Amino acid sequence: MKKLVIIFVLGFMALSFGAIAQIKVASTGYVGINNTSPAYNLDWYGTGRWWASSGALIFDNTGYLGLPTIHPADDWYGCLGTSAKRFGLLYIDHVLTRQLTYTSDESVKENIKNLNNSLAKIQKLRGVQYDIKSDYFNVNDEKLKKSLVEKGKNEIGFLAQELKEVFPETVYLDPSNDLYSVNYIQLIPVLVEAIKEQQTQIDELKKLINEK
Repeated sequence: MKKLVIIFVLGFMALSFGAIAQIKVASTGYVGINNTSPAYNLDWYGTGRWWASSGALIFDNTGYLGLPTIHPADDWYGCLGTSAKRFGLLYIDHVLTRQLTYTSDESVKENIKNLNNSLAKIQKLRGVQYDIKSDYFNVNDEKLKKSLVEKGKNEIGFLAQELKEVFPETVYLDPSNDLYSVNYIQLIPVLVEAIKEQQTQIDELKKLINEK
């Protein structure tokens, strides 16, 4: 039975990757496609295509600067995760998107309370301009590294350690590398409330001036 399963799996893989693909089963049980020294359960060299009933996902090197990329076979097709089966964490350096939304439905929230003293807290923040250190981009491809370093110049933002002193809720420490990251979106409600507080002060000053 075990031999039949192995034969079925290998036959399926041969059909998926083409009849001429070289298949190697190592003594470790690792399977290689166009790779005679597989180091993973499935270890292949070259492009790949995965079919589903409504389309396909392709793995090739047509991405930015010719880097390995997973993309749908047709534009506007394909999803990453579902509403019931989500990824816990994604490490991404740069996101280009037409639309970005956050789950913010009242039904998933509790302990709701107003933001207070937002203007005073905003005044404590320090916006800075900076360059990302070149050694942050730990890549061997010199062309890619040069591009990343160049794009990492003259960025604008906050220093997470400073922001943490005022709004710790917006700062996250990654235990895998001890680096802080910032959720800038969470600062929008604070800015809204700060503007409202400032407008109230302006209205009160206008009222005092008009009464004189």
